[in-house]
Amino acid sequence: PGVNDPTTAINCIHWIDFGLRQLVTRDFPPSLRQTENGDPRLLLPARDFNEMLDETCRKIMPFAATNGETARALLEMLAVVGTLGRSRSRKSCVAANIRAFFRLLLDELGPRTSEEVREFVVTRLANAELSGTFELPNVQILTHEGAGA
Repeated sequence: PGVNDPTTAINCIHWIDFGLRQLVTRDFPPSLRQTENGDPRLLLPARDFNEMLDETCRKIMPFAATNGETARALLEMLAVVGTLGRSRSRKSCVAANIRAFFRLLLDELGPRTSEEVREFVVTRLANAELSGTFELPNVQILTHEGAGA
């Protein structure tokens, strides 16, 4: 969603946000299930939180980068999920996705983007890389099409 309908994309991001908030605080069961005696019973495919987050973000980012409101919703989702994460691994995964999205935004901004907006994205990318923080200032994110958040 989001190519021509940012509202639907934002609603989907909110639903994904709800699910990720539930998952980021939980321990995942082992892929090997055993009987009470410890005998192997069932081997399930293992998926962890980081894989799910990466896969989800990879699919959303290209579309979110083309609309300011959608970009803002995705960044807010990542900021909240990163704050809730209990493990260093999960927080690092969220930070990596934030950095990847800021890099994508830089590519998407294009030559018509004001220097102020480009500087904002570069600064936020640098801050995310250096500090691993998940805070977002209350500013507009603009794409080359001029859509604002």
